Amino acid sequence: MHSSMVSAPAEWFSMAVSTQTESPYFRALLRALVLYLVSCCTVSADEQESAPYLMVGTFFPYILEESMDGKPQGLAIDVLHRVTELTGDQFKVLVLPWPRALRLVEVGAADGLIGPYKTRQREAILDYSATEIYHDHMIFLSRGKDFKTIRQWRGNLQGIADQRIITVRGWAYGAEFEQIKPRLQTVEANTFSHGLQLLQKGRGELLAANERNAIFEVRKEQLQPKIAYLTPPFGRMVGYFGFSKQKGDHQFQRRFNQALSEMHHNGEMLELWTKHGLKLYPETAPQSLSE
Repeated sequence: MHSSMVSAPAEWFSMAVSTQTESPYFRALLRALVLYLVSCCTVSADEQESAPYLMVGTFFPYILEESMDGKPQGLAIDVLHRVTELTGDQFKVLVLPWPRALRLVEVGAADGLIGPYKTRQREAILDYSATEIYHDHMIFLSRGKDFKTIRQWRGNLQGIADQRIITVRGWAYGAEFEQIKPRLQTVEANTFSHGLQLLQKGRGELLAANERNAIFEVRKEQLQPKIAYLTPPFGRMVGYFGFSKQKGDHQFQRRFNQALSEMHHNGEMLELWTKHGLKLYPETAPQSLSE
């Protein structure tokens, strides 16, 4: 990057001196003021280079969380630290509500989004990282004693058209689910926790979720005896970093993708998945929510 030199204050100084009193005191005071303005408005190349890239996201269990003192943590943070080591790029991370995070990236107020699934709508505003950072099983939850619903599920979405399915606003469930969704009876929850409440109150027979969030939330709410999960999963989704199309910083994206690719090839990504309890290949059956 090049230095941004501000010439307007200097030009103003020359005009002011020519139109104002020739008092030495006035000239010294005016010169000090102009030098202050120039120092405030001039940004060196080093300062510009060190400006962090703003990455935003929402709470994703194990992917992006906040520590007790409010610091971002999780798989994505470890990945960003390693990208910094490989590229020199610095990052600032904000954990925000999902709609706000998505909007900031859409308008170019943030450089990247942490953890989005790939959908047609999001591809209009995001350039996705060349490689993924995690995988998710998509599963259904039911009330633990709803044996009829549990027995009815055989992995075929068309076979549950008579069931009320709770979905979470803003969540992506995969192309197959979205294709058949108009023929399903759906009830929309504001959050996953809200979805669990609706499920327990009988507002729906099934709650659609990703395995990672489901396990985290059910354990947090201590609902293991009351909630059952249905196997097999109805789909699989992959999470990426999403870069702002509005900003269009392709050099940054190229550096980032090269670092991410190196982490996959040298085994570092596998080590991070293991560290955070995530699966390398999610084709196996989901963990039991009663564990």
